[in-house]
Amino acid sequence: MSGSGGAPSRLLGAWVLRSVGAQALEDGREPRFSNLAAGLARDLDAEPPRLWVIPSGGPNALVVRSSGSAVALTQSLLEVYTRTELEAVVAHCLVRLRDRRRMSRMGLAVALGRPARSFRSPTPSSLEPVGLEDDLATVSVTGYPPALASAISKAEPASGRFGSLWFVGGAPSQLAPERRVAELADL
Repeated sequence: MSGSGGAPSRLLGAWVLRSVGAQALEDGREPRFSNLAAGLARDLDAEPPRLWVIPSGGPNALVVRSSGSAVALTQSLLEVYTRTELEAVVAHCLVRLRDRRRMSRMGLAVALGRPARSFRSPTPSSLEPVGLEDDLATVSVTGYPPALASAISKAEPASGRFGSLWFVGGAPSQLAPERRVAELADL
């Protein structure tokens, strides 16, 4: 998951996507997802991500670098989230993908099977668990904190080796969903 998108990044990203059963989004399928991703990428002046769908599991989203940026949403998220909640999730994923250094650290943690926290830099901003900074950046893009709070509340937290790569995960380096929602309610 290197910032350069080199071979280790492509291989690790492809491995993660295969491991969760992600399938490349076919043209014409899930137009809300593809239109929101394209529009938000333009708004953020970011490369459009490759889009994937994970057929099983509760509502959640996963980000990796695999031949560029990749966003994978569970089918259940696509079925139950409103348009504004989906926009908040996709914006959050794109915000996370823009931080290439953190994506690289998370990829290293996944590859080594260690918590991402052990690879965090000792800067003052890194003392805050992962989540709040991305949530605030997401709200600055969407302008609607209630949609992000609702999306976080509806998500089924993911755990295990890839926990740090999920929108709502149970990794030690991530802020608890309840705290994220509470922080958003204060905006």
